[in-house]
Formats: sequence, structure tokens, C-alpha cells
Amino acid sequence: MNIFDFITRIEAYFIKLPDSSLSERLEIADERALVVALPSETLFLFNMVIADAVVIWRAWVLWQGDRLQRLVYIPITFLLATFAYAIVSIQCLGQDLAYIKSTTNGTKACSWGPAISWAISMLTNITSTALIALKAWYALRVREHIFSGPKVKEEKGVKVLLLLIESGFIYSLCWLTQLVVFFDFTERESANILWTICNVFGDQISGLYPTAIIVLTGIQRSISDIEGDDDDDSRRLDLSNPSFSNIGMQSTTVRERLE
Repeated sequence: MNIFDFITRIEAYFIKLPDSSLSERLEIADERALVVALPSETLFLFNMVIADAVVIWRAWVLWQGDRLQRLVYIPITFLLATFAYAIVSIQCLGQDLAYIKSTTNGTKACSWGPAISWAISMLTNITSTALIALKAWYALRVREHIFSGPKVKEEKGVKVLLLLIESGFIYSLCWLTQLVVFFDFTERESANILWTICNVFGDQISGLYPTAIIVLTGIQRSISDIEGDDDDDSRRLDLSNPSFSNIGMQSTTVRERLE
């Protein structure tokens, strides 16, 4: 969608309208870009929902079998709210395609729908990443208590778990850039360029993040693993398989002892 939009604008700017003024070219390019406005916004919103669902899935698997698993219902509730507001936003955008920005005209639900979806998505990622971080802390305490080895933090599973936490917080910081999208900068050309960059960036990161999580948990490798693997597979945490919940059940017992 972004490539099609880019090609359409390039044609309007430099090829098809050589005798028109710059303002006329911009206006015509915006009109032609409306063809992909609704599909692009729909993909963005659903990518956002899918990304949140993947993060929640990771947190759910890691906390499986633990008495604190019910905490995962908090981001699940946020996810349902995000999905509801996304549906409202898509419906409003479909009724008013002439408005090309992310915020929609009309009722308050239409005007604030995309912004509310974004804000709830931020809360979903922050709470899910915090739950993963909490589980990592418990898991590290359990492993250190059981093995008492100096290389516990160098295990593959632990490294991947830490990468999940780091990537979650990085994603949340990157997601903050989407705040720019909900402001109208049409009267200021330089700010409008910033809006376009942030809008395209959001489309890409909302698709890359869940893919990165699946890859990380699937192959259980990091850059440091490539530099030097730990051959002791018996001490490896399996994050791609829900059997990690066994560690979770052990952590409940050991946590009580540690406390």
C-alpha cells in the first residue's frame, strides 16, 4: 500500500502534471492516494491488533500453570477494547474517505477512535512486556536457586527472554512516534513531511514486531548465541514450547521458599 501511494504521488509530482503548480500537484496527488486510504488504514489497525495479540500470547504461555496467570487478562481486556475501537474507526473512515488523515470526522467516537485504539495498544504492550519481565525475574531466581551457576544469564532461553523484554520496550518507544499521526499538519509543509514519515514508519513496525517475536521464540537464537553457543542443552529454557510452563510451576514453589 505504501509503495503504491509513493508511486502515485511521484507520478503526480513529476510526470503527469508538468505544467501545474506545486500546490495543485499536491492536491491532485492526495486525491489519487484516497484509493488506498481505507485499505491502508485497515491494515494498519489490524496489524496493531495482531501485534498486541502476539505479545499477549507470549505472556500467556510464559505464565501458564502459575497462579498469577490471571494477570494476563488485563492486557487481554485492553486488546478487546482496541479491536472494538479499530472497527469503529474503519467504519467511520469508510463513510468519509475525503479525509485522508488518521483522525476521522463526525461523532466523538469517530474523531477519537484511532487515537484511543493507539493509546490502548500502548497500554497493552506495556503491561504485556511488564508481565514478561516479571516472569523473567522469577525464572532467573529459580534457575539461580536450582543450579547456582555463574552462566545462568548466558543460557539461550534466558537470552531470548531478555530480548523479548528489550524488544517490547523498544517497540513501545517507537510506538510513541505515532502520536504525531493524530495531529493535522496540512497547513505546515515541513510538519506534513514528518507526519508522512511517522505514518509509514508505523505501518512497517506494526508488522515487523510480531514477526520478530515469533522468530525469536521459534529459533531461540540471538547475536550473542551466534558468537558463542552454550553446549549445555540440559540447562536451556524452551520458550517456543508451552512446556516452559513447567518452569513456571516450579517457580511458584521456589518463589514461596525465596520469599
